[in-house]
Amino acid sequence: LIYSQYNPAEWGSITSLLTPTGIQVADGGTVYASTSGGLLEFTPDTEEFNFIKMEQGLEYLDLASIAIDSQGRLWLGGARPLGCLQVYDPALGLKYYEEWLDSFGNIRVASINKIQIGEDIAFAVYEGVTSSEMGILEFRLDSNGLPVYQDSYTNFPGGAITEIRDLDIFQDSLYVTTDQGIFSGNYNDILDFSSSWRKINDDDIEDNSARQFLPGDSPLIFGDGSIFQRQGDDWIDYCIGFTGNAILAERKDEQIGILTKDQYHEIIGCEIESILIPVGDHQDNAWNAWGYDHRTFFTSFDYSEDGNVFIGIKDNGILHLHEDQEYQVYTPNTPIINSFQAITITKYGHLAATSPWETLFYNGQDYKNYIPNIYYKYYG
Repeated sequence: LIYSQYNPAEWGSITSLLTPTGIQVADGGTVYASTSGGLLEFTPDTEEFNFIKMEQGLEYLDLASIAIDSQGRLWLGGARPLGCLQVYDPALGLKYYEEWLDSFGNIRVASINKIQIGEDIAFAVYEGVTSSEMGILEFRLDSNGLPVYQDSYTNFPGGAITEIRDLDIFQDSLYVTTDQGIFSGNYNDILDFSSSWRKINDDDIEDNSARQFLPGDSPLIFGDGSIFQRQGDDWIDYCIGFTGNAILAERKDEQIGILTKDQYHEIIGCEIESILIPVGDHQDNAWNAWGYDHRTFFTSFDYSEDGNVFIGIKDNGILHLHEDQEYQVYTPNTPIINSFQAITITKYGHLAATSPWETLFYNGQDYKNYIPNIYYKYYG
């Protein structure tokens, strides 16, 4: 929903910031999440949410990805249909905006799904208008640390790539994890040609099973419940596995975090601790007359400086997992989804909107969401 404030040039919005598509924790402990309704800011100490949308300077609200640079600025990748890149400074507002159009003004980049920022270079995974168009965008950083677009790369060895699952920078190498294997290239070289890349996983690891990659002196590949560690020229089984398909893996000091759709695993050495998603229902999608998937999934996570973990949950906000494995779930007061079928103004001048999923009342400052009883088990 959008509404006029003081004149037609000034608009406010009521959007859903319920589902993080990515999470980053700033140095001071503030948690930021990209969502389909804008940038969600969460302060753990006060347990308060703040919504950053067009009123605060963003140009595009449907966000697919987020990264944080050395100056604490947030790089935000747009979701379909507009794969724009925004750089937002929490203290100063929007510092950069770019979208990619062809010579006829048609959208060329439809979504930006992953972003990695180095010291003087950055890369992002993009998808084009059709699902078969995907590749990597390269940016150099100017004297202010802001991106300057350089080139895009789509030519990798082997078969056609239909999914880019992970993107990593280590030293002078860029690693791209795909459904055709993991490819590395020296980003100081020209990466336009398939010969610029080499596949790093061997025949013992099926190309399609590689889902996440952690570079380093002892790199790791995460597959469907399996972990492989590089020793010399070989990939060997790690000392422990996990349950599920990895959608994100991160390393902090001696611990490795692995996120699947319904579990978070933490590995230290050869010991593993796991938590199952504690809210909603991640298996039963029983009554779904309007085609909305009510199942609850983990979506993303990041570590704080003190070792706490913040995990995004579809339709439920953010889970704060402490080092002692205790947790709290914090849910922002926003609509469930960005879709309403009817809207009216009450006799008191308040906004009312409804859909099959909820009814919303907004008095100009605060709003309340009313959820049908049949959905309560999903959002309770």
